[in-house]
Amino acid sequence: RRALESVVLGYERGVRNASDVLISQRVLFRTRRDLAEQRYLYLQARLRLKAAVGALAEEDLEQVNRLLGYAAAAP
Repeated sequence: RRALESVVLGYERGVRNASDVLISQRVLFRTRRDLAEQRYLYLQARLRLKAAVGALAEEDLEQVNRLLGYAAAAP
C-alpha cells in the first residue's frame, strides 16, 4: 500500500507516469489476492487435519465462519 501511495505521489508531482501507477495497483491487488488465498488454504488445511484426527467440532466451523466474515445462523 505504501509503495502505491509513493508512486501516486510521484505521479502527482510529475516524476512517475500512469503506467507506473497501474503496475503498482496491480502488484497490490495481486498481493492481497494471494494473501486471501493463503489464508483460505490454511483454514481449509486446519479443518482437514482436525477432521482426520477426529477432533473437528462445531466450534471450529463457527470460528472459520467468523474469520471469513459470515454471520452465525440463528437457531
